[in-house]
Amino acid sequence: MKWVKSGVGILGILLIICHAVTSQRRILDITDNLKITFKTISNFGPRAQSIQNVTIENVGIKDIPDFGWRCYFCHDQLLFPGTFNLARSQYFLRPILDNYVVLSDGFLLEFIKGCMYRITPIPRNAPIKTRDKREFTLLAEQFSVSKYDSFPNWYCETISGGNTEVANIRSTENLKYVEDFDSSYNWFRIPHDFRSVPLQPQDRYSANHKASSVEECKYKVIPTPVKASVRKVQRNFGTTVYYGTTDTSIRGKLFKVAEKLALKHKLGLVEMTPGQPVNNGISLVVTGNYIERNIPSPDEAYRLSVSADLISIEAPALPGLINGIETMHSLSAWDMALPYGGVKDFPRFPFRGIFLDIASNFPGYNYMMKFLTVMAQYKLNKLVLPLYNNEGFRLELNDSPGYEFQALHLVGGNRCHDLKEENCLFSQLGSFAGNSDGYLTKGDMVDLIKTADLLNIEIIMSLNIGESARGAIVPLKTSKHNRLLYDPEDTDFVDRFYPQKDSSMNPCREETMIFYDHMLKQLKAIYKAASVPLKTIMIGSKVNFDQVLNSKYCYPKNLNSTQRLMERENLERNINGFKLNFTKRLVKTAHDNGINEVMAIDDVFTTEFDAAGNTPNTVYDTVDSETNKTRFNATVTAVHSRYDTVRDERLWKRGDRFAELGYKVIISPPILDFNYAVEPDPDRPGDYDSVIRNISFSKLFRFVPDSHCCNIPNAIQHDCALESDCTTAGPPDSYIGTLGKLDTRKLRSLKDWNELLFPRLLIFAERSWHKSSWEDSFEPHRVRMNNITRQIITNYTVPNWNDIIQEESKVLGCISRKEKLRLMHEDGLKPYVEPPGARLLGGNTMRIAASTTEDSFWVQASVNGNPWTDNVKVLDVNPTDSVRLRTVHPAKAELRSKEVKLNLTSLPTPREQFRKIAQDALSRRIGIDIQRARMPPMPVNPTYRPPVPLPSFDPADDRAPDLAAIAAAHPPPLPPGMPPHMMPNMPFPPRPPFVPPLLPPGQMRALGQQAGQALRGQGQQTGQQTLPAQPRGPMGLTGQAAGTGVAGQSGQQPSAAGQGTQQGLPGQQRTGVVPGQWPFFPGMPAAQFPPMFNPQMQRALQMRGQGQIPQTQGAVAGAGQSRVPQQQAG
Repeated sequence: MKWVKSGVGILGILLIICHAVTSQRRILDITDNLKITFKTISNFGPRAQSIQNVTIENVGIKDIPDFGWRCYFCHDQLLFPGTFNLARSQYFLRPILDNYVVLSDGFLLEFIKGCMYRITPIPRNAPIKTRDKREFTLLAEQFSVSKYDSFPNWYCETISGGNTEVANIRSTENLKYVEDFDSSYNWFRIPHDFRSVPLQPQDRYSANHKASSVEECKYKVIPTPVKASVRKVQRNFGTTVYYGTTDTSIRGKLFKVAEKLALKHKLGLVEMTPGQPVNNGISLVVTGNYIERNIPSPDEAYRLSVSADLISIEAPALPGLINGIETMHSLSAWDMALPYGGVKDFPRFPFRGIFLDIASNFPGYNYMMKFLTVMAQYKLNKLVLPLYNNEGFRLELNDSPGYEFQALHLVGGNRCHDLKEENCLFSQLGSFAGNSDGYLTKGDMVDLIKTADLLNIEIIMSLNIGESARGAIVPLKTSKHNRLLYDPEDTDFVDRFYPQKDSSMNPCREETMIFYDHMLKQLKAIYKAASVPLKTIMIGSKVNFDQVLNSKYCYPKNLNSTQRLMERENLERNINGFKLNFTKRLVKTAHDNGINEVMAIDDVFTTEFDAAGNTPNTVYDTVDSETNKTRFNATVTAVHSRYDTVRDERLWKRGDRFAELGYKVIISPPILDFNYAVEPDPDRPGDYDSVIRNISFSKLFRFVPDSHCCNIPNAIQHDCALESDCTTAGPPDSYIGTLGKLDTRKLRSLKDWNELLFPRLLIFAERSWHKSSWEDSFEPHRVRMNNITRQIITNYTVPNWNDIIQEESKVLGCISRKEKLRLMHEDGLKPYVEPPGARLLGGNTMRIAASTTEDSFWVQASVNGNPWTDNVKVLDVNPTDSVRLRTVHPAKAELRSKEVKLNLTSLPTPREQFRKIAQDALSRRIGIDIQRARMPPMPVNPTYRPPVPLPSFDPADDRAPDLAAIAAAHPPPLPPGMPPHMMPNMPFPPRPPFVPPLLPPGQMRALGQQAGQALRGQGQQTGQQTLPAQPRGPMGLTGQAAGTGVAGQSGQQPSAAGQGTQQGLPGQQRTGVVPGQWPFFPGMPAAQFPPMFNPQMQRALQMRGQGQIPQTQGAVAGAGQSRVPQQQAG
């Protein structure tokens, strides 16, 4: 009988195994044979939505049934926004179906959570046969101009007998399933978005701006020292490292620094008494005496001298000594020998930091160790790490087996297919169907803090106590302790991607403050284990106040509906008082835990719009005006990251208001967002928004930290605002530094991280450490009245381009020649390499000339798939040849650019075509102004010529304003009988309606060209360039104030760049246009803005036209008035 039972048991096991194998085989039959193709057709669909096409093809040998399976994918934008019910977090299409959109070819689309959607085939007895294709169209909320807007690793699941099997779709393991972006319909974000046109080799040929020699770069130190004098005579490191200090408290730490140096160069190690004579080695001495006193960070100053007898590094403190060691390594990097001479150096800012988003996508412990080394190499001294956001929780707070909140890292640190999110967060951002990502153990973090401390780097933890906190909220709500940090009954939303109830911490629940206090205590214990004090914490997100108004926890209990309504009205009136009290409590809790410095994004310390006239430009005073006591019992630092405009509030003014009211200020404008693309290339990693398409190396090099009127995205010209639109009243010493940022939501690999970080991190380090003489030439623009025409004319200040280009060529050239090799050889990090340029040469035979912007690199060419030819300068080709080019380093073959294809035609590139369009439009614009000047009621002046805006227009040259707006206002005439939305060969998307010019376009153009030729050199001789005034806007104001011009022409700024996001990243904006804030067309009355380009534009304009929004600073409790008189904006 026993053997019968045993047989039954064995048979049962075999059946289970057989069923599992069958289920796995079934899912693989689907995922291995489904070929997914994704294509962005146009960004100019109905209601400005992006039209995207998905093709599903069966490439296997078996039919795929139309039942029993469903697939998941991540899409960064809301799909079919017009049919999405925000209150219910689902599609709502009664009487057809709830929660689904019926797609063509028999699929249902369902929103799950985050970025995740599910498609399910509709059972209709129609399997997907071999080589059969199914297609359906998606409408996305906003534009898409990059393959990196899509995510890899679509996956499917089958459910059979209660068992679920999941597997990734093999064809989506990388972004090759996304088809090319190949026309202006998917290049452009808005009409005439010329700067989004990808560069061709012909466009790059003339951009060869770097020119540096070996001798210039051999001893070039980045960042540039204050004073340096070196000779060609060299010496080696000697035999011994000598170290000494009079400060016994740092003796142990100095020993570790000296020991590390001795091990690196295989030298002896000897402790000495300061002043003791030594030779034939490296002397490291901490003197305690300042090298320079009246500087922002005297402890980081150092003096380095190299002679035949000794290499000497002296500093008043250990941070300066570490900086001196890094300079010594830079001087010797070329051939491991030091030149005779000396360096005296100190930084311009005490805070030079990087915000590295490890929460969205986790890079791993080893990469973070490498990153610390590179930061020290280029003298960056602060690393801000967000421990969690909506996509993950990345730190084991406590390694004790009985730790009650282990779910934070065990669940929050992993993503997988778990709809209930009991074992992991639900799959996001292209993660695998199985467990992926990870977290830092407590031991890892202790090691990182110790290592950073020996490199003069402070690691600052960022906590989101408010929005973008799902990585902490979900693990706690699903754990056995069930600690709720939200209101389960709240059905309002933070955004369209996560319901408010589980992505934003509720400030009215005491559990939120308990969690915050617990986090601080655990972090303090980790720092204590590393023997490093926890000095600073950062608050990375603000509270969501829609949540506050809707949550029952923000009101007294047992209220009836009338009482609840009255309480809500009271709370709404005093919402900024509530915000101030919560912020004070956060600072106090940090101080109570021994943390004396609290950083926060700027939105934490400013008010919201309210009936009392408060605006986001109203800053909470650090001193209570009634009691004259300090509001915050810790040093508060604002990360000034918002440089946009909200309801005519210029938020770039907030930096000075923070400084005036007692805050320390760290500037972090959008130009320091390293997640922006390097160039407008749809095939390369990098994000963008409605204002910024890319941040080039040259644009980043022209970052001017000391200017409070510049660094503003697309602000008129040179990224500088009008003089009336900026303030400079804040104390200069309140500005303590800079913060670069990397948002990794769309960066799935470390290769993508490196491409966006390097070498831009080096350029950022240069600007943060060293002040160049040309920086003061960036000044705000001034407005004057033309006494003849009574027009308002903007006089554009012109920076010192000669000095800028000269220094830029040397710095960027030496980065190519020397520093990129250092990153590869010393740190194992591959930086971005710019692709080559090429052009066709004239003559009897077809020849091409090639060039590269990368000094010491070669151009390689491959013709018709043949092996690569090295160091190509001129190459003979045939018209039918297929020519591919790339940039490569001769000594490091893996250090190379992407391959580019050369179009062997004499036709102009798309950028050249658009440049011609813009030039013609400019000529027509000038002609219109000339004719207006000759007409009543203007004074009759037949000799009047308006000033020429620019002698030429190049959309690749970001020193010039973006003149695409002018072309948008004055496009070429339509062909006879051709509807405006149906032009088959049109090189740009459908254009808006416009008022016909006073003369035919040809005559207008000729008139403008005549004026341009007559006065082309006038602006260059005077050092000023001018643009005709914008026509008057809907409120009787000029375009400079009314906001009817496009950014780049008026002072108005779109509300897109530099906004805080759900990620808690300072200064990073989720892709897209903010409704009602983008002033599309210059000279066009607001009422004529075509609604097709923005689904909510008309409503926003109607609200705006009902009355001007109050702009006075409020008197609500806590809304501090400036203690320094403000200059009124003009």
